Amino acid sequence: PLSCSLQTGVFPAARALLLDDAVPCVVLTVSVKKSAVTDHCTRENHIMDWDNTRIIITEQQKCKRWIKEAIEIRRRGHRTMNRDDGVYTLDHAWDCVIKEESAGSRG
Repeated sequence: PLSCSLQTGVFPAARALLLDDAVPCVVLTVSVKKSAVTDHCTRENHIMDWDNTRIIITEQQKCKRWIKEAIEIRRRGHRTMNRDDGVYTLDHAWDCVIKEESAGSRG
């Protein structure tokens, strides 16, 4: 867990450059880290709480893992830091089933 309510993104990093006439100007560059967690922590100045981190689900078979990943991303929605919807493209016809399952598991 992070020190905020989010559990992705690309952030702009500004750096000064000196042109031929030695006049500084600011250029925005896009820096993408390999990890969405790293991007978020850097951009939002958050610290990762590794002691309270947990694995949501595990799966040995690649295809099943991709499907489960897509379901979890869809289920958790905007509360995650995923850069995309996962490797597997989950049809939106499943949304009503995923939402019902989420609501039922909350109590």
